[in-house]
Amino acid sequence: MKRIAIIGGGAKAAALCAKAACINTHDKQLEMTVFERNRFGAAWTGKSGYTDGEQSLCTPAERDVGFPYQEGLLDAEGVQELFTRFSWANFLIQQGDNQYRDWVDRGRRRPPHHLYADYLQRVIKTSGAKRRMREVTRLVRREGKWGIGYNLKGTRKLALNFDGLVVTGPGPALRGFERPDDPRITNGVDFWRDPEAFLAQRRDDDAEPIVIAGSSGTAAAIAAWIARRHAHHPILIVGNQAALFTRTESFFENALFSDEDAWVALEAKERIGASERLNRGVVWSSVSDVLSASSNIRFRPGRVVSAKIAPPIDEGAPDELRLEVRNATGTADDSASLIVDAAGFDQWWFADLLPAGPKAWTEAKGTLTRAEQRAHLKAAMGKDLAIELGAARIHAPMLSQSQGPGFASLMVLGAMSERILKPYLDA
Repeated sequence: MKRIAIIGGGAKAAALCAKAACINTHDKQLEMTVFERNRFGAAWTGKSGYTDGEQSLCTPAERDVGFPYQEGLLDAEGVQELFTRFSWANFLIQQGDNQYRDWVDRGRRRPPHHLYADYLQRVIKTSGAKRRMREVTRLVRREGKWGIGYNLKGTRKLALNFDGLVVTGPGPALRGFERPDDPRITNGVDFWRDPEAFLAQRRDDDAEPIVIAGSSGTAAAIAAWIARRHAHHPILIVGNQAALFTRTESFFENALFSDEDAWVALEAKERIGASERLNRGVVWSSVSDVLSASSNIRFRPGRVVSAKIAPPIDEGAPDELRLEVRNATGTADDSASLIVDAAGFDQWWFADLLPAGPKAWTEAKGTLTRAEQRAHLKAAMGKDLAIELGAARIHAPMLSQSQGPGFASLMVLGAMSERILKPYLDA
């Protein structure tokens, strides 16, 4: 039996646990242990940041933990079991109250994030995987296997002898620019903890915009949320690209997520372009439609370099928020009523948990910067979605753009689990 540790109890963990459960039906070969510090599906609940839980899932719900339900590690019977036990449709049926019927009758609408969190929790629970509500504090290598360190009631513990390690989760919010600590400045995680309280800091007579720094899906989701509830608030999105591009449902684009033969046929340069077009800086049409219909939203190409607090022009008024925005034409000094740093999330969050810190786990030599080292590791990722860290391997699907556009997202969770689990069954 192979023992696999998964850090993070979200969609990728659910997909891995579901596939392993069906593999184990006839021949128990995989023992899955999921470590989660908050609750399973935490990033979707609306109680841990990242979302308010009420937003609609951008990815179609049919692209669930087993999609695309192809034979491989599972034969036709096993694929049928995967769908019967763990599909989105089965989850709704198990909820009762005609939820599956209503979902279909209403046009298979995208579910709210909190309901998707319930789905992930159910998958992990019913899969039979071991669940450990622990915050992982370190990772160690002993005799060719992984150890997972955590604290329990003030005591350091170490779970040993894992044959494989999978790291998942969006990671903490990145700091996109130099800025002071001020309650009027927040990030893409903390904004969702209490959006109304954050917006309440804006004065009704303030003509300065709410500035959202970033052009990712996080920036767009925050802008759309504000536009729905506070249509009179001026919003300025500052992003380091030409525009907010829209991701629509198209057979030709969707096929690149699930047709691996088509992906392999692309030249390396074309793969990079396709991945950028399908993921980075692209906003799903459901969100883009809201932004397009909101007359109070503007987009400006550029990058926020820094934010600072300046004395007010009018005596008795609060201090002003000033921004330095840079683009190809130069640098401008702007003002804002509130600022959201939506630079994205640190997908390399696990680096600091490794034995000697982030500087010791790469064999890159010379004068490479840390960013260049990480780019090299991502580009060299194996088919099993693992990066080489010296003599060790860590599966990091959130860094898998070189292997395909869908493994880092929710688009092909079933194919993602296939890639990661296959080496342990071939051994």
